Amino acid sequence: MERYIKIAGGKMRVILCLLVWMLVGAACDSFLDIAPSKKTNIELSKVEHLDALLAAINTTTGNTSLVLSPDITEISTDLYDKTNNGAPFYQHGIAYYLWMNQEVADLSGSGTWSSAYKNIFTANTVLENLSRVTGDEALKADLKAEAHFIRAFQNWELLNTYCLPYSPENMKEPGIPHKTSTSFEQSLVRMNLEESYRFVEEDLKEALKITVDNVNRRWRVSIPAVHSFLARFYLFCHDYDQALKAAQAQDKPLFIDFTGHGCVNCREMEQSVWSDPRVLEMLKNDYIIVALYVDDKTKLPAEEVYVSEYDGKKKNTLGKKNTDFQIKQFESNAQPNYILLDSRKGNEKVLKPHVLQPARGYNKDRDAFVKFLQDGLKEYKARAGK
Repeated sequence: MERYIKIAGGKMRVILCLLVWMLVGAACDSFLDIAPSKKTNIELSKVEHLDALLAAINTTTGNTSLVLSPDITEISTDLYDKTNNGAPFYQHGIAYYLWMNQEVADLSGSGTWSSAYKNIFTANTVLENLSRVTGDEALKADLKAEAHFIRAFQNWELLNTYCLPYSPENMKEPGIPHKTSTSFEQSLVRMNLEESYRFVEEDLKEALKITVDNVNRRWRVSIPAVHSFLARFYLFCHDYDQALKAAQAQDKPLFIDFTGHGCVNCREMEQSVWSDPRVLEMLKNDYIIVALYVDDKTKLPAEEVYVSEYDGKKKNTLGKKNTDFQIKQFESNAQPNYILLDSRKGNEKVLKPHVLQPARGYNKDRDAFVKFLQDGLKEYKARAGK
């Protein structure tokens, strides 16, 4: 009898286990048959929906300075003056623009990375849905250009935060992964630096198609914004000719800064004079800045190496080329050396007749520097008959 109970009990346990297995298995089968979805439930059906997405980028990231100013890490002169020297604002943002290196926080954390890719995701969402939504075709075209601009700018920020500087010797160094789709399954390959910069350039070329010339909301993209960013992009890539084209497209004079990486006086001028809100405002809004480093060791491509007409010596680095340019065109070899040039004449063989004001060097008189910029702008307009 005892043996029978043990056998019966053993069978019962086996039966119970089989039942549990069948029930769980059946439940799992139906559950696992449902593929997880990574798609949003929000339906984008009108072009106004996409417009709202782009408008919301700068208000949902917590970046107050981006909403209130023309750039991510600055505030306007008026806001700066009315807020006790910018005290209520994001202090690190002010520090970046005032060259206060000791105050700048480490931007290499995950927050900067994730915030940029969130905005890139939004830009890609707009680009993918433009052909599916209904609405004004002209607005669609402008939103497409704006989305390309946002993607270019965010990739630019990532490149400047996480990668080596742009230079010929760094072209094959790692760049960044470029997201061109909202799909989480997109296979990402980290491009090299050269490919990354070309990707940004292609997006900017698409952004040039925007037709919005002026907007009341300063944080939305417009024609002047695209040309300004193009000028900055090409200057960073040491492309004077392209920067000049950008200046000409905006009808602004050039502010040529002959400087050097090891120039102590140059850094003093930037920290004590350029930091003046009046100077910042004019440099930002009224001029295109061209920074030419006379001690840049970057090797020139073989086809660009030349022998100077001035001293008969071979010029094989970017720094030597910039020095030769300064001596030949402006008869000076001192740094800092600030030249205000009529950009409309920037392609002329001889540039000195087109200088708008006598050059300035190391002089920390802020008021005099402001007058220098004001007089240069006044002369630029006078020469155009404005």
